[in-house]
Amino acid sequence: MESRTLLITGASGYIGCSVLSAILRTKETWAANLKVSALVRSESQATKVRELGVSPKLFSSFDELDRLEEVGEGFDIIIHAGAGWHTPSAKALIRGQGVRRQTTNADWTTDIAVIEEGEASGMTTYIVMAPTMFGLGSGPFNRFSMQLPTMIADALRTGSCSVVFEGYTVWNHHIFRGIKIPSGRKGIYFCETGEHSHLEFSEYLAKAGHYEVVKITIQEAGEKWVFGNTSSAELGFASNSRTKAVLESTFSVELTEILRILTVDERSLSI
Repeated sequence: MESRTLLITGASGYIGCSVLSAILRTKETWAANLKVSALVRSESQATKVRELGVSPKLFSSFDELDRLEEVGEGFDIIIHAGAGWHTPSAKALIRGQGVRRQTTNADWTTDIAVIEEGEASGMTTYIVMAPTMFGLGSGPFNRFSMQLPTMIADALRTGSCSVVFEGYTVWNHHIFRGIKIPSGRKGIYFCETGEHSHLEFSEYLAKAGHYEVVKITIQEAGEKWVFGNTSSAELGFASNSRTKAVLESTFSVELTEILRILTVDERSLSI
């Protein structure tokens, strides 16, 4: 099989490092001749990924758009697992992939971005909207998600489990199974296999730790959990994010299944 190059961003984060670990562990044929690189911000991170057999690519910020476009031009596959909220960086990576396609006839990319940029660059796109994820990650860097570890630490410190206001806001959660998937404007995936309210989240934690549930304000949540940032507190602990994963039939998507499709069918994608 022809050798392919892959770049992953966000490799030091909870999701990105777990994805990187899964890619390095897999024995599937699509990964047999894969040369993996990681976008990192520091020499210490670069040293750690080298120890894993991964080539580091140094950068300073996701606002460094020229650098990201240049990087995007150099890889067959890009998994953009860092700063999914940062649209300009996703567009820059896809633009780089568009240049690569024009100059090398490569049509391989994987990235979190907007469909319009993919269409403008002639790239097939897949967007995966992640729900609440928790559990111990498998990567070499950050192995913890945000909500649950933050609330556990707060419960251990205060002796109670907090919930913002009444806790009636709801998020989805996700368990996957892989099937063949459409792309482009139909390739927007809301991955879910159920949902929970923030009150239920706190109640389950309280039951496990034999605590009581205490109601707090959004300002208190910001101070307790996210260094005084009430916007982040609202997003992570007091917002609604409710979707239904239905397109002809109910399903959800596994990253390795997407990459398998990419390799076997020689299609480009962006997540």
